[in-house]
Amino acid sequence: MYLAKVDSIKYKWNVWAKELIDFNKEFDFNTPEKFKEFIDANTINSKDSAEYNESLNVNRDITILKTQKRDVETKKLSFEKQVEFGITSTIVLGIILFVARYLFCAVRWSIKVLKQKNELPS
Repeated sequence: MYLAKVDSIKYKWNVWAKELIDFNKEFDFNTPEKFKEFIDANTINSKDSAEYNESLNVNRDITILKTQKRDVETKKLSFEKQVEFGITSTIVLGIILFVARYLFCAVRWSIKVLKQKNELPS
């Protein structure tokens, strides 16, 4: 209870072992006031907590955006795949049109032959 009422660092400075005091002095904490100032300056406060929570939200948003970017990139075709798709489509379309041309000519010829048979004199 006594330490809560007085400056506990100042009180403990005189009670601590010489090695601990020498250790603190190596980091330029020559007096208990400097050590207390360091502790006060580096204590986490509500602003630090709020900034940490905000950084978690930003990191979560970044992760979501990276996932969305990866999904979009997997859905789009690369240039090589586009060229391959174009060549394949052209070949398939050429085959279909080649067959359709002969089919069209055959139907036209069949209609012409059927008309000629109907026009023959009996």
